[in-house]
Amino acid sequence: MLEYYRMETDVSAKKIFPWERIFILVFLGLAIGLLGYAYSETRGPDRDASPEPFVVAPGMTGREAIEKLEKAGFVRNVWFFEAILRSKNPLGTVTPGGYELSKSMSAFEIASNISGEPTSIWITVPEGLRKEEIAAIMQGALHWNTESVETFVAAYRTQGEEYYEGVYFPETYLIPRTDGGAKVAKRMITTFNEKLATLSPVLAKQNIQWTTALKVASLVEREAASAADMPIISAVIWNRLMKKQRLEIDATVQYAKSQTQKNTTPPPAGGWWVPLVSGDTNLDSPYNTYRNAGLPPTPIANPGLAALRAAVEPSNSKCLYYIHDTNKEIHCAVTFAEHKANIAKYLK
Repeated sequence: MLEYYRMETDVSAKKIFPWERIFILVFLGLAIGLLGYAYSETRGPDRDASPEPFVVAPGMTGREAIEKLEKAGFVRNVWFFEAILRSKNPLGTVTPGGYELSKSMSAFEIASNISGEPTSIWITVPEGLRKEEIAAIMQGALHWNTESVETFVAAYRTQGEEYYEGVYFPETYLIPRTDGGAKVAKRMITTFNEKLATLSPVLAKQNIQWTTALKVASLVEREAASAADMPIISAVIWNRLMKKQRLEIDATVQYAKSQTQKNTTPPPAGGWWVPLVSGDTNLDSPYNTYRNAGLPPTPIANPGLAALRAAVEPSNSKCLYYIHDTNKEIHCAVTFAEHKANIAKYLK
């Protein structure tokens, strides 16, 4: 009886074992195949590729960045890559900026790279700032030391005195974290020259020197409440200049108040553009357009393209005065009597 049981067991084992072995072999084959496919889909597309820049634009979603990576040939399989990226960053987001990537990198290496800090960062410079204010923005974003700040502010000296102010063009820049004051200043001044070149035909037609247009544009930028105001304010400035009437622009006095012998010093108490108080319009400064006729010696700020265009293409207006009401809507007047009426109507 016992011998019969042993024989039955041996027979059953012999019948079952081949199927178990087949199952295991199939499972291992599938696993190896899947791993091979995963390796194939996650390895670098080009083993001999060199590093190259990859830019994630501001506002770009993680999915859009992944699709851009695939289109540019950095990753082979979007699904695999997104899964890898989410394992490092559950939200699947990518910080806007510039990265140094290579098509020789695996999907794991690229995911790790773009999950970290970008090598270049986006920095937005608003219109109408002094160069010292721009230097402060760069210092905060790029962790500049005092030397880089001073180099940035004094970069105009390599171009000439006419580049003293107004040529650090306001824009959104993608700047390497390692760039110092000289490099950033050169780039901003180069951008200014490129933008100015687009206005060369108008400057030539109007017979306006670019330095004059830049001064007017800086006043327009500081005085305007919106881009729609700019051609009107430009017209008022030109009309006053033609009549040899003092400009009497508050922004020039604000600039004069914060002028220092060393422009890299911290801003005055209250900032660079403090509101005027009684007696300020009597300030003894060549920038005080309440006391001095004509334009100030230099631009007072760094204007954008809209202000530059308005400076050379003013509105067809005879106005000599303007105010902004409490809603920042502009109201201009041809005569002083009309100007006083506007003040009484909109500001009192």
